[in-house]
Amino acid sequence: MQVGTPLTEQLGVQWRYSIYNQAVTLDPTTLTAVPSLPIQQAALAGPAWVSAVGDTVSYNTLDNTKAPTSGLNSQLKQDLAGLGGDVNFLRTTEDLRFYHALTSDVVSIVHAQGGLITGWGGKQVPLIDTFFGGPQLVRGFAPNGFGPRDLTPGSTMDNVGGNMYWATSLELQSAIPGVPQEYGIKATSFVDAGSLWGYRGPTAFPGSTQTIATCQFQCGALVGRGRADLGFAVRRADRRLRGAADKGRVRCGAAVSVWRRAVLSEER
Repeated sequence: MQVGTPLTEQLGVQWRYSIYNQAVTLDPTTLTAVPSLPIQQAALAGPAWVSAVGDTVSYNTLDNTKAPTSGLNSQLKQDLAGLGGDVNFLRTTEDLRFYHALTSDVVSIVHAQGGLITGWGGKQVPLIDTFFGGPQLVRGFAPNGFGPRDLTPGSTMDNVGGNMYWATSLELQSAIPGVPQEYGIKATSFVDAGSLWGYRGPTAFPGSTQTIATCQFQCGALVGRGRADLGFAVRRADRRLRGAADKGRVRCGAAVSVWRRAVLSEER
């Protein structure tokens, strides 16, 4: 349920309420290895009801909502869960985009994102409600491709989520000579970087040799976007400890792509 109202020509606010049931389930027939223990614990916890109220404050000065060339678009969201239900958390996220025309055919875009989620009332945030790094933060990464991860040998090496993240992007869009603008095809180049951290779950499990070491900084970069992608990945990880998480990851490449958000995301 959601309602909203404009406050000014550029500023608006929306309020919402949601209630839903969530659960982590494991299908033994599809498992290729033993799931990480945090995933097993989340599945054993069973279903939980989430009752949350939230608001979104938006600020928009874009000159064109479909193909902007100048202006700012900001969305600040907050959600408070715990007004009934089984889960207590406060989640805050911000998504900011700034457009500026460098020439009549070239537009620069700065995109910044950030988020924080924390439990309250003595309850931790369930794993399923934490943040997971992927192409929505840094393009080129697979879903759940970066962030705190269990690297215990013999396990499924799952991403275990984090409570904080940031991501930023610098992008240039330009028209392609000889291609009519109504086709919606543009050449783009960009650099993305981001970090996701703050795993608050257990890092050692009684009766098990499995441990988790979370990364304090995780970043990635990709130049280019779209249907054709040529690049390479550089990874650095300390595997001297069982379950150590990746310390860093950088991805680079180049592409000429379709502007209509046709993004190539694959595990590399």
